[in-house]
Amino acid sequence: LAEAHFRWRREGLTHLRRNTFWFEVVIIPLAVVAHAFSRQPDATLDDGLGRLTFIAAQFVLAVFLARIFAPWLPFVRSYTSKRPGSLANQLRWLWYPLLVLSTLAMAVLAGLGFYYSAVQLDQRLYLTMWLLASILIAYSMVLRWLFIERRRLLIQRAQQKREAEKEDQPTGGGEVEGFEFEEPAELDAAEVDAQTRRVLSAVVMVSVVVGVYALWTQQLPALRMLDRVQLYPEIRFVDSAASSDVVASTLTDTRGVEDQAVESSGATQPTPTDPLGLSDSETSSDPISAITLADVGLALIFFALTWILARNLPGLLEITLLKRLPLDAGARFAVTSILRYFIGIVGIVLGFGAIGIGWSQVQFLAAALTFGLAFGLQEIFANFISGLIILVERPVRVGDTVTVNGVDGRVTRIRMRATTVLDWELRELVIPNKVFITDHFINWTLSDPRIRVTVPVGVSYGSDVRLVQRTLLEIGQGYEHAVAEPRVRSLFLGFGDNTLDFQLRVYVEHFDYFLEAKSYLHTQIFERFRELGIEIAFPQRDLHIRDIGPLADALSRRGADEPMPIDDDQPTRSPS
Repeated sequence: LAEAHFRWRREGLTHLRRNTFWFEVVIIPLAVVAHAFSRQPDATLDDGLGRLTFIAAQFVLAVFLARIFAPWLPFVRSYTSKRPGSLANQLRWLWYPLLVLSTLAMAVLAGLGFYYSAVQLDQRLYLTMWLLASILIAYSMVLRWLFIERRRLLIQRAQQKREAEKEDQPTGGGEVEGFEFEEPAELDAAEVDAQTRRVLSAVVMVSVVVGVYALWTQQLPALRMLDRVQLYPEIRFVDSAASSDVVASTLTDTRGVEDQAVESSGATQPTPTDPLGLSDSETSSDPISAITLADVGLALIFFALTWILARNLPGLLEITLLKRLPLDAGARFAVTSILRYFIGIVGIVLGFGAIGIGWSQVQFLAAALTFGLAFGLQEIFANFISGLIILVERPVRVGDTVTVNGVDGRVTRIRMRATTVLDWELRELVIPNKVFITDHFINWTLSDPRIRVTVPVGVSYGSDVRLVQRTLLEIGQGYEHAVAEPRVRSLFLGFGDNTLDFQLRVYVEHFDYFLEAKSYLHTQIFERFRELGIEIAFPQRDLHIRDIGPLADALSRRGADEPMPIDDDQPTRSPS
């Protein structure tokens, strides 16, 4: 399993397998014997033979750990050689001696007479090792799952790209005057993998810290020191009855024999005195809310997880959920943006709640902020709400072609306050979100990417109307990106002053082909009409001169004095 799926090296696994075999052969009998002695009613057997068995088991465990986790042996070397800059590799000369000496320390404690304490600490050490091993196995399984999902994502996108190339349609990135760009919502597989690994590493780190703290806090009350350092309402050390109860709970097992003796003798336990001198009625009242270092640490964990999840959410959703849903790039961008806002709000609420700042403490501040937003920051607040409406209602999406205030371009980014539109001259226009909600704008690709290209044509009187219509229809149907429905139409609209007015209507697949279609149709119409002898008319006017006055005399004198130049290509015209 580890070699085929987790990609662990064979030499390290072989080394682990060999040492695990002899360790099981030796440690299982010692564990059975030590457990049997601990269950005997006579405590002398456990204190004598049980102690010796426990010490022997600790030495065997120390030898096993020393042979497995030695940095120069194959098991750890196979990991450190692939990750030379990892924290585990840099601190290997610190954690390796601590790991081996911790088991030897249990044997030394038992030999010095602290047998019960050594057993309790050894149990916690045993559970800690199982916790770390479980997290390691879970981490390796998730990495394997990420590898499989990443491969599936690559195959899916390759298939989509191949289908798009067959249909010769835009795949979403678009092209603006020869400049290709990719939508921000479409993450590549490497970025998806990196973001998911960052989230996984953060979860693993928090799980290790919380798990180790939960395992050792009962055996080592000093770890609860953070609960005793009070920061609010004043900085001081708290030594309350609650903290003493925690310490007393760790000594319950050691007092089992004495408690049984006291119960058999019929004696009663003394009532503990109140160190603060308060009665039950006084202690039952609502205490003053105090903030300790533990609360601050918990708030920092919430804030850190919120930051990591909010920044790496797109990759996590892409690899887990979004690729299984029939959503386009704009819809995925909207989902991730809304969830990012939601995670940020939840993380902030949990973080401030951990340090005692709840809604009851900030409701007056929220009312004051609302009043201020209504007057001083109403435009910013309106743009923020408009951005949420855009993400939910989706009147405009990333990748859409729009016309806003007379400017054409493609939407490249939707943020909390404004939306970025890249026009055809590669200029980025930052437009407030409020414009897309309250003002008029055109979205050329909202529900249907097809668009009609209209080409007006005027031919001279005397042209063959049927021939003109048939020729225009053939030209429109010959364009490769023209759609079958709605069909191409050639219309004779009417009689103009100087032309017979025709119109060619062609629907193309996508707005990206609009200018290309116009250029193609104009070129084909000009060339075909010239071949067929169809004249494309231009405006003509007849000029009638009633009286030219002195100009006629000047022309007459000029004609009498010297002859006018004669153009060989034009007929001779008299001044009259």
